[in-house]
Amino acid sequence: MNINVYNRRQLKLMIEKIDRFKTKLLSLGSLINDLEALLDILEEMDSDWVASVRKHWLDLEIVYAVALADDREYLEDKDIVIIDEAITNILILIHKKLPPESEEDFEDQ
Repeated sequence: MNINVYNRRQLKLMIEKIDRFKTKLLSLGSLINDLEALLDILEEMDSDWVASVRKHWLDLEIVYAVALADDREYLEDKDIVIIDEAITNILILIHKKLPPESEEDFEDQ
C-alpha cells in the first residue's frame, strides 16, 4: 500500500487533531469540522476506507448535534463512550493507511 506524501500529511493532521481533542486543546465541534475538512481534501483515497472513517465521524457528529439540541453544557457518560469508540476506530483506520515510521523516513529521502 503506497500513500502519497500529501495524503500522509493529511492523515497525520487527523491524528494531531485527535490528540489535541484528547488533551482538551480542541473542542468536539472543532474536531468534527477539522476531520471532515481533512477527509474532504484527501486525494484518490480508497472509497471504502473513506466511507468507514465517515461512519465513525458521523457518530461524533450525532453525539454533538444531540447535545446541542438538548442545550447540554456537558456530555453524558454514554456520549463519552461513543466518542471514545469512534475516535479509536478512526485512529485504527488511519494507522492502517500510514506506513510504519521507518518506511516513511526511507520514502521521504
